[in-house]
Amino acid sequence: MAKPSEKLASSLELLKRIQDQGFVAIRSVQLSRVHRERLIKEGFFSPEDSVRLHSGNSTIVPQLLVRSPKARNQITKLIHGTSLLEMRAAMPNKSDVLLIKTDSVVFSLPVALINCAEDFYRRNPTEARTALLSIRDASELLKPLLENGHSTIAGRLAGAFRNIGRKQIADDILNGMRTAGYDVREKDPFRSIRADADFFT
Repeated sequence: MAKPSEKLASSLELLKRIQDQGFVAIRSVQLSRVHRERLIKEGFFSPEDSVRLHSGNSTIVPQLLVRSPKARNQITKLIHGTSLLEMRAAMPNKSDVLLIKTDSVVFSLPVALINCAEDFYRRNPTEARTALLSIRDASELLKPLLENGHSTIAGRLAGAFRNIGRKQIADDILNGMRTAGYDVREKDPFRSIRADADFFT
């Protein structure tokens, strides 16, 4: 009888053969149910899910987002009221997802924060603030912000850092982007949360 590691290896080998044919989003007919269930535990978490994991929240989310340039923009229902949402989007660079946490491939924290939707901060203020407090220096964010010309996101991150009392990082992000010629406007993504201003009193 095959060991669990050997079973996973066979599933990964099959997945690699499919990906080598140019497929990124895998249709259910291309993998048996056994292989699918084995591989669902692996894969790329969305930026928001990555931030939740970095902040210590390992609660199972009701819907896991899977990015792929060839995704169908459809939902696959799973057991216990959970589902996968295929979203047509570019895959992250390998250097952005090398961090392994709780046996899952997740975005590095700076890249996850950069790719989070603005409403994530309002819907998940505790996780967002915890993740922001884990950033030691603006340089962790400036490189990917500058490489991709993310002036709007830079303004959002500067506002988020100022909101949690990290004025130096906020100023460094704004100054770094403006020095490179970007027009950056600071915007606090937590602003709809009541009593924000009292968060650090």
